[in-house]
Amino acid sequence: MVIQLKPTSARLARWTKPLPRLAVGGAWFFVLFSLAHLAWVIGAKWADPAGLTTLYQTTVGDETYRAWGLAYAGTLGLLLAMAQAAVVGAAAVMSLRARPKTRRIGHAILIAWAALWALNLMRLAGLDLQLDSFCQATIMILLLGSTVYRAACGPSSRLSAPDTNVYTDSARENVVRNTRLTAQHIVAATEMADITQSVRRKRWSPGMMTARLRKAGVRAARATKPLARSLGRTLAAGGRRLRHYLHDKGVIPSANRSASG
Repeated sequence: MVIQLKPTSARLARWTKPLPRLAVGGAWFFVLFSLAHLAWVIGAKWADPAGLTTLYQTTVGDETYRAWGLAYAGTLGLLLAMAQAAVVGAAAVMSLRARPKTRRIGHAILIAWAALWALNLMRLAGLDLQLDSFCQATIMILLLGSTVYRAACGPSSRLSAPDTNVYTDSARENVVRNTRLTAQHIVAATEMADITQSVRRKRWSPGMMTARLRKAGVRAARATKPLARSLGRTLAAGGRRLRHYLHDKGVIPSANRSASG
């Protein structure tokens, strides 16, 4: 039984691994999707301010039901669309800020905006009971869940203020990596110190000192042997020159004079 569960758990882990990224991507998709719809509404209302523009509506019998807060009529509708676009854009930027309070406000606005869309689409799907309405409501519920996930567990939720002591994931990884490198350097330095100490002990042992002195004596003898030879030759030549000089001055009688006398 355990052997069968191991591949299943590994397969499930591999399948669920990209879900967090997909959730964050879904949250950003909803932000851009809603801003694009508001831009379309603003463009349509700018051309015809007196008309009625709605994002979602359905007709059941003779009744037309429109989405609450997503229908724009007259000049007030144009102002409402512009205000919604400004608030949603500002909330998206605020959700990326480093200060937790500002980030929470941005996420709260985006969650409320996604909830407004989800509730409207669920209401319209419950009224007309059409397949496309149910699909739209389901997709919007998933986007609402993605927005909530990004606010709770997304990358922006782990940002910290510059004046706090909370590390981000990248900073924490850098600290761990530097700590590991420092530990490796300490171990390497300790090993090098042990090797150097052992070498010094061997270098200054009596046997090593005797061998070094013997080698130094042999090297000194080899180095001074040619110097001694040249010095002896120089002294012998100087002695001969001095003797000839003294003979010439008569200080020392020559060998011939001493023989004739």
